[in-house]
Amino acid sequence: MALAACATKKQLDGLIDFLAVEERGESRLFFLRSIVRVGGDKGVEVLESVSDDPVLGQAATARLKRRRN
Repeated sequence: MALAACATKKQLDGLIDFLAVEERGESRLFFLRSIVRVGGDKGVEVLESVSDDPVLGQAATARLKRRRN
């Protein structure tokens, strides 16, 4: 979780790659907020792309709704 909190734009691609590794399970949830925070529009696109994921989908959708409000 500390890694997610201190992520910068330089780490964005690494964070996105981390989400793709399903074997990492629920630990990927901690990186959703950082991806949107440092990724801006690209981060939003990434969260939209995982909205159907069985592990990430619910949290990604909730994060996107909070961002839109």
